[in-house]
Amino acid sequence: MRKQLFILLMVVGVLLPLQAKAQDAFEEEYHKNIKVYQLKPILERNRVEIIPFGAFCVNPNMMNHIGYGGFLGFHFNEAIFAGVQYTKFYSFPSFTKDQVKDLYSLFPERSELDYNVTARFAWTPFFAKGNFLGMLTYWDAFIFGGGGITRTKLSDFAGTGEFGVGGRFFITKGIALTFEFSDMLYAESFRDGTSVLHNVMVRGGLSVFLPYGFSYRSEK
Repeated sequence: MRKQLFILLMVVGVLLPLQAKAQDAFEEEYHKNIKVYQLKPILERNRVEIIPFGAFCVNPNMMNHIGYGGFLGFHFNEAIFAGVQYTKFYSFPSFTKDQVKDLYSLFPERSELDYNVTARFAWTPFFAKGNFLGMLTYWDAFIFGGGGITRTKLSDFAGTGEFGVGGRFFITKGIALTFEFSDMLYAESFRDGTSVLHNVMVRGGLSVFLPYGFSYRSEK
């Protein structure tokens, strides 16, 4: 009887470690097939973006320029979007123009902006989360370029190019504060010839995304 009990204990002592190793190997293989993805807080793919904005020129020469307008764009994916933009400008004399007039009694030609229409293509290489105005928010940054026409007091349709950078700070899933810094170049026709002028513009607006919400699609 003692011999049989000893043999039984030996068998149990061998089988239990083998079973534990087999269980560990199974769990290790099982967890290898589990993938965890962090969901992107905001999805922009297949959404329309509407931006009413205000703008002003930070490098006035003879004239100061301020304006307002809107942008209508479509996001093809999370990084690429394109659209059209319209800006209505108001121009008024700068300090430099008043100095030239007062000191030299000269009235130089000046380029007064009326409106501007451009099409743009943009790429969003940066996505992140951070603290903005005391809130943990999602933000992104984009680079854009494009072209169009500008109407001034001297030219009906001046060829225009524009490039710059911008960023969005999302307040909700469908609303974001948007800021842009760009260089708007256009060919102005003066009496002594054509000159390319640079207007460095700063814009601030409110982005509205449609549809307002979105849903996640996961792999099955």
